[in-house]
Amino acid sequence: MDSAAAAPRVRAPALWVRRARSVVIGVGLAGLWVGAVAVRRHVVEFQLPDRGRPLPFTLESALSYRAIRMIYAGQGLPAVDRDLLVPHGVRTFADDTVGAEYVYAALCRWFPSHITLTDRIRWVTVGWFCLTPPLVAIWLRRLTGSWAAGFAAGLLHAVSLAAVIRSTGQEISHENFAQPWVVAHLALMAGPLGGGRREAARWVAAALTIAIALATWDLVQYVVAIEGLLLSLDWWRDPFGRDEPRVRPLAAIAAGVALAAALSPYHRAHGLIASPSVWPLWAALVAVTMFGRLPRGQRLRAALAAALLVGCVAWAGSVRWSGSYGHFGSLVAAKVRYANRKPADPTRLTFEQRILWTPALHSADLRLLTTLFPAALPLTMIGAVVLYRCRRDLRFQFPGVSGLLFAHAVSMVMFVLFVRFCVFAALSAAAVSGVWLAAAATARPAARAAVMAALALAGLAEAGVTIGGAPEWGRTGEMYAELDELGEWLRRNAAPDPVLANFQTSPTVLAYGRCPILMHPKFESPEVRRRVETFARLLFLGTERELRDWAEGLGARWFVYSMGEFTTRHPELTLRYMVNALDPPDSAPARAFEFDPTRLLRFRLEWANAKYRVFRLLPAAEEEAADGWAARAQAALERGNLAEAEAAAVEVFRRMPNHPQCRLLFSRIEALRASGFQGTRPLGPP
Repeated sequence: MDSAAAAPRVRAPALWVRRARSVVIGVGLAGLWVGAVAVRRHVVEFQLPDRGRPLPFTLESALSYRAIRMIYAGQGLPAVDRDLLVPHGVRTFADDTVGAEYVYAALCRWFPSHITLTDRIRWVTVGWFCLTPPLVAIWLRRLTGSWAAGFAAGLLHAVSLAAVIRSTGQEISHENFAQPWVVAHLALMAGPLGGGRREAARWVAAALTIAIALATWDLVQYVVAIEGLLLSLDWWRDPFGRDEPRVRPLAAIAAGVALAAALSPYHRAHGLIASPSVWPLWAALVAVTMFGRLPRGQRLRAALAAALLVGCVAWAGSVRWSGSYGHFGSLVAAKVRYANRKPADPTRLTFEQRILWTPALHSADLRLLTTLFPAALPLTMIGAVVLYRCRRDLRFQFPGVSGLLFAHAVSMVMFVLFVRFCVFAALSAAAVSGVWLAAAATARPAARAAVMAALALAGLAEAGVTIGGAPEWGRTGEMYAELDELGEWLRRNAAPDPVLANFQTSPTVLAYGRCPILMHPKFESPEVRRRVETFARLLFLGTERELRDWAEGLGARWFVYSMGEFTTRHPELTLRYMVNALDPPDSAPARAFEFDPTRLLRFRLEWANAKYRVFRLLPAAEEEAADGWAARAQAALERGNLAEAEAAAVEVFRRMPNHPQCRLLFSRIEALRASGFQGTRPLGPP
């Protein structure tokens, strides 16, 4: 008897054992979803202090709410939205990443009728995003082969404050719709390379998921950039040709990017195909298809040739993407130059750098870093060191240990530069923790127990910070009651006339006041940035007449001024800072809007609350007519015709109450009457 025949057989688990295991895994994944939803609903209850009514959405979130409301009502979305950026409008699908709104509107129909649309949207957006933790568990299971690692990573992501704080449903965000697609793509990319129809379906699904993610959130280009870099380095380390299995991940990502670039109107308009974020991907594709396997001595020349070819093509297409993303590169350069600290002196930055260096793209300091990653930061630092030292002994699938550590390090650096990247940092931190646990499975029992204890304590600490500190998280300082009053007053008294307001308030004016707006909070369009700059310069450095003429020329009939430009403790966040006017001249219109509206000639105060003042624009034609009546009144006084002078002065007051000559005319008329003078000539036609 040979040794193979003598070896004991390994019995497969019984069918009921496999089914029970599948049920336990399914219940665990469902539990991750339920737990993630519960944590976020707990936090959002403290983010919404006025529980007597659904609070309004703000900024871009308000525009998303309006789009969902239109789709829910069966109106659909127009190809060109004339109510945005009046009078030209914006291309709905080319100027924003539209898509999530259709899914949200469809899901909102499943709720009972007594629940308001606002509350439905908040539940739907939270429920959708919370698909991410179970998908993280599946991703780590495919990456490491360990369900324990998967559930550990999913649980950490479910309770991480960095992942919770922007996904509570308080606001609607494109990133919260795209993240489950991103993680589904990562899960499909992980795992061994096989063959057959099932394998082909896997790569088709990987391409579709990254394409959908790109089409619904433009910052997914960051994930594409990381994957492209890793694949380029993988080819450099061990070149492979287009007929080898290792080309499949590269082909899937390239197909997904090409699909999004071809079918998404937004990415066609913004030049995704030549965006710097996809250069590493195209370089890897060129290297594989043109050079394939190469000996070490020829790799440098091949890599340079691929980079040169991609650079030439990208340069040819740079006209399209530079207008949309060139300002972002300028902001990165400024942050590097000033060591990630926003200068107090606005002259050190350009207008685009000043206006982009706002809360979503602010820099993270040590306090914010330790607040959002109280346990994950030290945990992943220790885990990264251990994993890096034993990386050669670990054989995890793409992106591999080194690739995952690289992605996590880059994500943390990007988070320090731009707070919004906390979503990627939270994802990579959970993945590193899960991989560490999987690696510990082969270590000695004591080391394995230490890792498990560290992860358990980290999970409890993260959950404790997130749940226990819920009253503090997500407070924006927004005056919701005043914002709600503004929308209601505009809807009743100003709609459908166009309104000029700053870019923070404008979305609420459109979504709740039902008034077309001149501003847009999305800065990818050069026209939008130019319009904001012009408005701010006229408000703080121009004259009242210049501001009125510019606003009227664009079609505005009302102006909403947001109080606090001169009283805030953070001048670097104001429009004054953005146009280098920290101390505007006394003649600046903003000073009158803020402190003394009665001295305004061309803006009439119609309504106000603690935060907002609404002014009606006096048209230039009315001002000219008032000037004409003032001249006629003056002429009548000189002729001694008191009746005609008084009637003309009344017309001046009716058309322009604060006209410079109005008070003088009435004073002279009263003085003449007091002296006993009587005018007799009747009033003729004007």
